[in-house]
Amino acid sequence: MLPKYNLITTALKTKKNKYDKFYLGDWCIKYNNKNTSLDASKHPYHWNDKKKLIKDYKYLKSLHPIILDTIYKKLNKELGINYKKIFWEIYLGPWLNYYLQVMFDRWEIIDSFLKIHGDNFLTDKFDYDENDFICKNLEEFVYSLYSDEYNHIIFNEILAYRLNTKNIFFNNGIKIKPLIKKKYKIGRNIKILRTFEKI
Repeated sequence: MLPKYNLITTALKTKKNKYDKFYLGDWCIKYNNKNTSLDASKHPYHWNDKKKLIKDYKYLKSLHPIILDTIYKKLNKELGINYKKIFWEIYLGPWLNYYLQVMFDRWEIIDSFLKIHGDNFLTDKFDYDENDFICKNLEEFVYSLYSDEYNHIIFNEILAYRLNTKNIFFNNGIKIKPLIKKKYKIGRNIKILRTFEKI
């Protein structure tokens, strides 16, 4: 059976194919692109449902200490140390908050899409080197969360996990690399704020 459409998961530029495009969400459409209709087929965002948003927020808040508990015990064991949980909460807590929220959100986007539209589609698979996407610190990680490159990988990993028996990917021969954060000259006010943050 031929695929119904080409599922677009991010705004990354890809090669054209014969299938109609279906967008996973608004973030896939570059509104400055005159060739893309604002009325194009796209999937509704799961957190537009405010009741679900509140329910998921409570769930993620309760999940954070459970995941942290597992991580810090394993890290202590692997590193041969015995740091208290409060140390790991300070050290890993902010990253873990971002990580859980983002991964849960991306999972729910794919989950709701598959429930409504099924799995009769094809989607792009870009080439990439996993080592290029290892973040060195929290700032790099947060920056990468807003990049199409990083989100393409997340969405594809979730789809591969959910549809492990389905051949839904077509390799377009394009290689992606992470965006490098631009360094701007830091103004006096920003320097003061950063100093205050550290204190």
